[in-house]
Amino acid sequence: MAEVKTMSSKRSIREALGQILEYAHYPNVQLAEKLFIISPEKPDEKDKAYMKLLRDKYNLPIWFRWYSFSENKLYEGV
Repeated sequence: MAEVKTMSSKRSIREALGQILEYAHYPNVQLAEKLFIISPEKPDEKDKAYMKLLRDKYNLPIWFRWYSFSENKLYEGV
């Protein structure tokens, strides 16, 4: 399952996190095994560390991917 945002990577993560968790699990269901937040901005080291923390500390199956419009390419998750 993916949530696509059109803002900075940090803001995309902030705004998409609650939405994607709700879409995947409300009300008490599991509709997806992997969750992706997609943004047009490449994540920086802080974004990468934050996503890793969410996976490690809270055991969330969530990744950030970024889409380059100029290259028409979706990059692998971090």
